[in-house]
Amino acid sequence: MKYFKRYLFLVLLILINATAVAMMIKAAVGVSAYDAFNLSISQITNIKVGTIMIIVNSILVLLQILMLKKDFTIRHLLQIAVSIVFGSVINIVLDLTSDIEFTNYVLRFAIFLTSILIQSVAVGSMMLLDLVTLPLEGFLKTVSRFVKPSFVQLRQLADVFSILFSLAVTFLLKYPLNVREGTVIGMLIFSPIMGKAMVALEPKFIEWDLIDKPIKK
Repeated sequence: MKYFKRYLFLVLLILINATAVAMMIKAAVGVSAYDAFNLSISQITNIKVGTIMIIVNSILVLLQILMLKKDFTIRHLLQIAVSIVFGSVINIVLDLTSDIEFTNYVLRFAIFLTSILIQSVAVGSMMLLDLVTLPLEGFLKTVSRFVKPSFVQLRQLADVFSILFSLAVTFLLKYPLNVREGTVIGMLIFSPIMGKAMVALEPKFIEWDLIDKPIKK
């Protein structure tokens, strides 16, 4: 029952996180580096962005299987389930709001700020639960076992690559700009908000039996 409640809460967090990402895309003032990468591929292929996320994340999980081999576990495989739910919710939200246009910049920026606040808390909560790793992070953690750069360095390189790829798609192929002011703001405020949310929520999560009490040293 305890683990059922935890996984049920994980699903709720995935739904909230995906909805926040969809609203950031809808606000069109910039998205995270990795989301900009997926959004650019979506523009090139004319495939829904949520579907692209499912495909890209599944490829990252398959690469983990090839690298980890016998060390690959069911917990790793859960990344695909998370990706399918996450991408599907993004597609559904964008489809449901396809007839709604936000033309006022102040409103669009307010939607972006609200969305990134929600996403920061949701991702922080998922990290506290520690039930499954997101595909990009899982892939980079696996890579860091075989190469010299640390996970943090690889994560930064992934963001740089994603931004450069998205900018290349914009300026070379003339697609809409996905790396904007929101991307920069997100890089500055996402981690600090997530960190504060984790500190604030940890006692509540223990109280609600969503995580175990930390072992005293």
